[in-house]
Amino acid sequence: MPPWAISSDLKLRIPVLRHVQGLSIKQICEVLGIRKSLVYQTLQLYDKLPDVTDSNSCKLGRRRSLNYENINYIESHCYLHSSVFLDELQSQLLLRRH
Repeated sequence: MPPWAISSDLKLRIPVLRHVQGLSIKQICEVLGIRKSLVYQTLQLYDKLPDVTDSNSCKLGRRRSLNYENINYIESHCYLHSSVFLDELQSQLLLRRH
């Protein structure tokens, strides 16, 4: 199973099975139906961080080019000036950003 398909709930069970219930790596793999590499990676993350998911890993999707402030500006500008061209709106937004 690819690492992005593993739920955080399943990953949270790994440290409990290892440290609380004392299961071996092989037993954890059999119980949860996962590979040894995922168990080792999750336990390594759990030792470094208080969580089993790495929040510093790369995020999926594109970086946002507009923040909420920009979106609110566009909405209010379109509300006040209902007949505005896209190039005018873009230039106003660029002036406002810088």
